[in-house]
Amino acid sequence: MDLSQRTRAILSFVQTTEAGSFAGAARGLGISTAAVSKNVAGLEKALGVRLINRTTRQLKLTEEGQAFLKQARIALDALDAAVDAVAAKRVEISGQVRISTSAGFGRDHLMPALPRLMARYPALSVEIDFDDRLIDLVGDGYDLALRGGQIADSALVARPVCHLSMVLVASPDYLARHGVPRAPQDLQTHRLIVRRFLGGKAAPWHFRWDDGAISTLDLSTASVSLS
Repeated sequence: MDLSQRTRAILSFVQTTEAGSFAGAARGLGISTAAVSKNVAGLEKALGVRLINRTTRQLKLTEEGQAFLKQARIALDALDAAVDAVAAKRVEISGQVRISTSAGFGRDHLMPALPRLMARYPALSVEIDFDDRLIDLVGDGYDLALRGGQIADSALVARPVCHLSMVLVASPDYLARHGVPRAPQDLQTHRLIVRRFLGGKAAPWHFRWDDGAISTLDLSTASVSLS
């Protein structure tokens, strides 16, 4: 009898003693009555002793069965305690987490959230790198990264954290010299400062009109850009 068979047989034996019948044990274990009877018989054969005396009306433990039941319950309780210990450790968030985030987002959004995070999970250690460069999440040893844009590597798992609204601004001096654009397409003739995210491509700008219509501006030809 291998380990898995032995475990099933011991569970069948203990459940039978608690239920008072093979049928009751079968209901508790979700298997057939015949399977429970076979498991107990196999356990008795492996041990070389009779554990239960069967009659047409009742089941009664032998002396050996009573001794074995006591030890079996100790073993099962130990298994339950091991499972509970692991489950309890999983509930407690602990360990170190390395985070990479851009300087701007980290300063404005991540740092204000840290006190509440540390108060909620005091066993957690957080290491944060404020860096705008494109990182190798796995190779550089980070657990997670907070970045804007669409992730290009399909092997990584991405989850949206928030949506940031963008605004278009210009200095009064620039507008005085180059004129005020009246429509998104007018920006094609202007000098633009564009932020490039993740894969190095500048995401297009989308403008929503009052009637819900959306205009899109391709920024691939922007005259000035920031990586």
